[in-house]
Amino acid sequence: MVGSDAASSASVYGEAARLPIHEDAPERPHSPQGVSKLAAESLCSLYYCRFGLPIVSLRYFSVYGPRQRPDMAFHRFCKAMVCHEPLSLYGDGYQTRDFTYVGDVVEANIRAAMANEVAGQVINIGSGTSVTLRSVVELLEEISGSRLNVVVDDSQRDDVRHICADTQRAQQLLGYRPSMDLRDGLAHEFEFIRRLYEQWPNSTATRGAVHQSSNDNGSMAPKESTAAKKATTVKLSAVPRPRTSQADSHMPEPIAKTAQ
Repeated sequence: MVGSDAASSASVYGEAARLPIHEDAPERPHSPQGVSKLAAESLCSLYYCRFGLPIVSLRYFSVYGPRQRPDMAFHRFCKAMVCHEPLSLYGDGYQTRDFTYVGDVVEANIRAAMANEVAGQVINIGSGTSVTLRSVVELLEEISGSRLNVVVDDSQRDDVRHICADTQRAQQLLGYRPSMDLRDGLAHEFEFIRRLYEQWPNSTATRGAVHQSSNDNGSMAPKESTAAKKATTVKLSAVPRPRTSQADSHMPEPIAKTAQ
């Protein structure tokens, strides 16, 4: 069967009580994006139930990769490295995200469109692991061989702290298994961004973009924001790289406290 895929988002969950997040977890979005995605899912469900429209909602977890929009976190991380600019990072950098390579997302969409008996479902599409934003910065420094000047900005108070996808439903219904390692995927995006800014330094894509919150894609502040000017410049030292796997049925104690 060839059906339709609706692009939803992990932002529908908000701050989850347990990690990894299963599709049956309560939806408590913390952002306008999360609210709008949840509303779109409801419309898809309505059209499936009333008119038999073969549609499935795929909840993407922090998609990244080459050709990412300039306002998204990894693009801005890489741009700061390539252009030798300071990187403004919301929060303490220990918030975690489940980053999913764009190629894996494309594969999931193709499988969902061709699969039988998935119409009307909602399915998580993620990597099934999570890392801190500080770990991402360290990986990028290793890949580029340079150091980032990181500016920590704690002005964003109501951001989701931890996100990690339970991908068992995607595995069972779609045969989905992400194949791209975060380091390799980040290297692909960094190389794309490096070429972009070296070859087209004055193009539209290389100009500043509006800020978005980090519900899906990590946290960054605009370079000239008032909050960023008040923030403190820090040098990131070696930090642990916690990874939350699907084997964890309950949240670690520090995470559980933030969810209460």
